[in-house]
Amino acid sequence: MATVWISSPPGAPPRKYMPAPFEVTGPLIPDYLRFSPDGSMIGLSIYTGEGPQFWILDWPDGSGAKPRRPFSEKNFYYPPTFDWLLDSRHVVMSLNSSLWLGDTQKGELERFTVSPVGEAAEPSVSPDGRRLLFSEQRVDFDIVEVPVGRPDGLYHDSFRKG
Repeated sequence: MATVWISSPPGAPPRKYMPAPFEVTGPLIPDYLRFSPDGSMIGLSIYTGEGPQFWILDWPDGSGAKPRRPFSEKNFYYPPTFDWLLDSRHVVMSLNSSLWLGDTQKGELERFTVSPVGEAAEPSVSPDGRRLLFSEQRVDFDIVEVPVGRPDGLYHDSFRKG
């Protein structure tokens, strides 16, 4: 089951974040969680039965919390990795091989990198908010030839045809 668990204050017995419209059953991973810099929200990127989604969860949770999906119009191929900017309003997200700037209040996304050879992922904003790190992942396929025979020229029993 994929859900958000809270232990607050630290060391308290864990409990589920409520309300939890994002909660799903099954091995739908990965998921990513990050508190906003001001501590008022949690970003959640997760697979659900409806596909990958990005949620903003109010903190603290409870009856006044209203989880929302600011980028619900965007089709994600996978749950985006992300990090918050210092204003606790904007996020940097890895989506579809590029990095995007997302406004969590307006629900707008703006692409600001395009990778011609790989996939931009795992963005990380520096503590002072002036720098951004990210990894670039490349897929490379090689064709490798492996002999199935033994050095003495005989084939292994499992490869014999009878």
